[in-house]
Parts: sequence; C-alpha cells; structure tokens
Amino acid sequence: MDDSSKATITTPSSISFSKVFLSTILCAIFLTNLLGNTCTCLVVFHSRSLRERPSSLLLSSLAVCDLFALLLPLLYLILLYDLQSACNVSRYFMPLVPALLFTNIVHICLLSVDRYIAILRPLRYNEIVTKKRVKRALLIAWFSPFASACIFPLAYSDEQDFSLSAGAIGCLNSSSKPPLSKMIHSALNVVVFGMIPILVTTFVYGRIAKVSWQQSNRTEPGTRLNPEQERRERKEMKWMKTIGKFA
Repeated sequence: MDDSSKATITTPSSISFSKVFLSTILCAIFLTNLLGNTCTCLVVFHSRSLRERPSSLLLSSLAVCDLFALLLPLLYLILLYDLQSACNVSRYFMPLVPALLFTNIVHICLLSVDRYIAILRPLRYNEIVTKKRVKRALLIAWFSPFASACIFPLAYSDEQDFSLSAGAIGCLNSSSKPPLSKMIHSALNVVVFGMIPILVTTFVYGRIAKVSWQQSNRTEPGTRLNPEQERRERKEMKWMKTIGKFA
C-alpha cells in the first residue's frame, strides 16, 4: 500500500473524538440557551412590575425566539449521528433557519429603538411606548419574517428547491443554481429583515453613544477635574466618541 492510500485512511477513534467534541459544544449551547431564556420568561411572568412594562414584552418575546432557535443545534446533532434522518427533516427545518434569524434581528432592532426612546425622550417614553404599540410591533416582527421566509416560498417550491436545501447540509450533491425568483426573494429578505434592521440598530446605538459622550464632557459650573480624572474620562469615553462620529 502506497503513501497516498495511507493518507486517506481515517481511524474510528478520530471520528468518534470529533463527534464527541462537537456534541459537547452543541449540548452546552443547547442547555445554556434553554436555561437562560427559560429563566428570562419565568422572571417576566412572575414579576408583576415587569409584566406592566412594555419593554419586558420585547425581552420575553426575544427569549421565546431564542428558544425556538434551539431547533438548529438539535438538527446539527441529528446530522452528526444520523445523516438520513437529518435529510428527511431538512425539508421542514431549513426554511426555519432564515425565519428565526430575521426574527431575532428585528427583535434586537426593536429593543435598540426602545432604549433610544427611553434615553433621549425619557419624559415622553410612557406616551410613545405603550403595550398596544409594542404588541403590534411584535406581531409584525414575528409574522413578517416567517411569512416571507416560510409561507411565500411554498408558491414556487419544488423538488429542485428541496435538493438545494438538502445539498446545503450535505445530503445531496446538487450543483444546480436556484431559480431567479428564489434568488430575488432571498435578496429582498436579506435587505428588508437583515440589513435595514442592522443599520437602524447601528444608527440608534451610535446616537446613544454620541449623546452619552456629550453628557460626559459636560461639567457642572465651578467644578474641575484633576488630570488623572480627565485621563480616565477620556479613556472611558473614547469608544463612544468613535461610534458617535458615525451617527
């Protein structure tokens, strides 16, 4: 047996070790996500003061979205030990991946806007952010990504679409290109539910950082900072100044 044939041999111990290593990481992610988000939901549910705050609805809704995201490491665990079963359920799991991702991004955008209003419009916060408006925003945040990523594609989904999804996780060796309608639809989803919320979140936190930086440089009349305090203040607010330049 020559060197080239020896190089292709993979020992069972190396395969089992890689599976155990990946399984340990996925189980840790699964348990951490499950414990943390479940505790968040329970705390909001059992605390009356938190239930009365509109922002708590956003936090609990984001926690529920993260709990649904546990399906992703579960699918990968199935893929590690039973490829055929993973291929069978990929038809149902794969459309949920972009839907959950976009829903999570929109939730983070809503939370950033909530903090923006609370910091820059504190006197009008209770007037602007109400439970009714938050519930409407959450309805849009849940329904729109799932409808666009899961329901609308049913109109043009076929076996080729399934083969592309299966090929993405290694079930099939598919080299065909997706149809133009699917490519346009996916690009619109990325722009509407991905890029725009991320840009809004970046702008909002940039504005918050800029206002915080301006407030930190404002001193009361008759007060002076010693050189050590001035250096510490400049160091602490340097990142806010950098972010604030873009807002």
